[in-house]
Amino acid sequence: MNNLNNAEGEQPSAGTGVGAESPGRSASRRHGSRHRSRHSSRSLLPVIALTAVGAVAVISLLLYLFGTIARYSSENNLQRAELGQKDSELRDLRAELKQVTAEFDALVKERLPNLKRLEHDKVIPLNQGYVRNILFTETHSGDSIGYEYRVVVENNHSRPVMPEIRVLLFDRTGVQIGGASVEGVPMMRTGDSESFSGEVDLMIDAVPEYFHVESRSD
Repeated sequence: MNNLNNAEGEQPSAGTGVGAESPGRSASRRHGSRHRSRHSSRSLLPVIALTAVGAVAVISLLLYLFGTIARYSSENNLQRAELGQKDSELRDLRAELKQVTAEFDALVKERLPNLKRLEHDKVIPLNQGYVRNILFTETHSGDSIGYEYRVVVENNHSRPVMPEIRVLLFDRTGVQIGGASVEGVPMMRTGDSESFSGEVDLMIDAVPEYFHVESRSD
């Protein structure tokens, strides 16, 4: 009976023997877990910091781009407004210049009704006397500017004639600044038509804006 009690007394109590964990080992495991958790957190800090820095850089770049675009857009709108205003002013100036030119032409024609507006590289019909039309061309030789003409002469009379023709140039105020006689015009029979060319000699260094053609026969 005593032996049985001794045997029972030798059995391992709860919490001891195989499968039971000692208090020291459990504490050591908890300490290692906390250590690994702190180590993992410390290893993530650089990643989090880099991510934050990258996000700040991206946001800063976007803000800079948006600001630049907004500034350029504002400057572009301002430039368009200025161009629109300048175009409007230019149109007004052109309209005023056209009006002043028309008024000046009216005054010159009132004083000298036989003058016509000179236009370059354009056939100007006349149908006066023996002259059917005339064409003026501006020529350049170095720094000097000249004026050539080509005139079509026609005899629409019933008898042969030898027309005498002069081309006269005037400035914008109606002052004569040059002239030329058409040379080489032969005796022309009824219905004959020929063209003649020449250069107008300028007596005054000015820009011709009007012309007149004189034609007569013996």
